[in-house]
Amino acid sequence: MAVIYKIFGFPKELFVLPALVLYILNSVSGIVYLFTPIIPGVKFILNFKKEIFNDLICEIDNDEQNVEKLMPYSITELNYAIDWLNIKIQRLKLRINDFFGEKTAILSIIGLAYSAIQGFGGLNKLGDTISKGLFNSGTTNTLIVFGLFFLLGLSLGALALKNVANNLQYLKEMLELAKKIKQQNNE
Repeated sequence: MAVIYKIFGFPKELFVLPALVLYILNSVSGIVYLFTPIIPGVKFILNFKKEIFNDLICEIDNDEQNVEKLMPYSITELNYAIDWLNIKIQRLKLRINDFFGEKTAILSIIGLAYSAIQGFGGLNKLGDTISKGLFNSGTTNTLIVFGLFFLLGLSLGALALKNVANNLQYLKEMLELAKKIKQQNNE
């Protein structure tokens, strides 16, 4: 509109109302854009108890469906599967604990990474090394950055193994639940 006003020299009064309307539309759309993501969050908070119960009911329904799939198996087969899962879970937990410990794995990784970065010369030097290119910044810097990447890879691998162990734990719980229901039905 400003270009048309300048080029053709129309009277200023013709452009005041459309400019004001566009300004108001722009302001209102910006406010709507900012508040739109907040509305579902507020709705969730207001219905928190109901949402939690709905999630719990869905989880129970899912677990019951999984247990129903296990009902054709005998108690002996279920016991064997539970024992096998116990062994797998133990192996995974031992593998994770060998590298990172049990409870403080994430904190120790963060502390180790922080001390390694400080020994490297701080975040500024690390940023310079990465921006120049790993192979253009000297052998020592390259080895230190590769060491940090190796540490990151180990920690991500440990997190992935913990996720696998948690999945196996869930499967074990489903087997135990199926076994319990089968034993109750036999009595």
